[in-house]
Amino acid sequence: MEKYCYFCTYIINININFIAMKRIFTMFLALILLTGGMVKAQQEKQMPQTSTTIVTDVITVNDAAQTGVTTSTFPLIEDFESGVFPPGNWTVINTHSNSDANWHLVEFETGGYGAEVLYYDSQMMDEWLISPTLNLSSVSGSVELSFDFLMSYYWMVDPYDGADLMVKISTDGGTTWNEVWKEENFGTFDNWTWYTVNLILNNLSGQSNVKIAFNFYGDDGAQVNIDNISLSPATGIQEIDPNQVKIYPNPSNGVVNIVAAETSHITIYDMVGKLIDSHYVSENEMLTIHQLSGLYVVKVETEKGISSYKLVIK
Repeated sequence: MEKYCYFCTYIINININFIAMKRIFTMFLALILLTGGMVKAQQEKQMPQTSTTIVTDVITVNDAAQTGVTTSTFPLIEDFESGVFPPGNWTVINTHSNSDANWHLVEFETGGYGAEVLYYDSQMMDEWLISPTLNLSSVSGSVELSFDFLMSYYWMVDPYDGADLMVKISTDGGTTWNEVWKEENFGTFDNWTWYTVNLILNNLSGQSNVKIAFNFYGDDGAQVNIDNISLSPATGIQEIDPNQVKIYPNPSNGVVNIVAAETSHITIYDMVGKLIDSHYVSENEMLTIHQLSGLYVVKVETEKGISSYKLVIK
């Protein structure tokens, strides 16, 4: 007579069920950890501890070449403080399906407005912010393009070159574009820190159909902000590597830190050329200054030459 152990069968079934449940739990735990890591990586693509008001009243155009040419006054000054986006006679080209990943207006925690692009997902971003047409036919000599930027070095340059912020110039109203700058040209910079770029452009004088574009291109980049754009006659000051000087925050509510990589003479002027402050600093020494609201020029003199930077106090 064949013997059958019901109790043994019961124990075996329990063990099988326990092993199956253990495998399911392990897979579930791994899924949670993987998802959490993905969310964390996405959050790090935006500036930490930021609370901004996003304004999504944007105008989208389908082609960079505009048929309705509107000429803006030169020098061009755009600080986005009108609270309207795009600003007067500026245009945007939006390619990403989410409006946060298009150029849009942002209100900073420290006050004031600027232009912003946010990382949303791995969909390709080819976002353009384009200036009005500028008539420089009566301009002789070089012109200077200046703007402030903030972004992540980690995601945009090294170790992840996931996207580029490029400055492009057109002399035919937007039909063709030439790249004149991108973030890698700036050298090493700190994540989520404001920097000022000063570009001397030698081939725009006499041109009557000039446009400037800020082009964000890539599918794995991070948040980018720009502010205080100006195009004006060059001052004639010799420019050194912008990475030698850090001015932050800029714009500021009144307290500004200035760090120069070399022993320097730092002077601050108002917009009519009046000397406001003067300091001598050692290499990598942090100079902290307090200024009233207004626009200023910070000049840094080293053995290599003199560089100038615009400073905005809100």
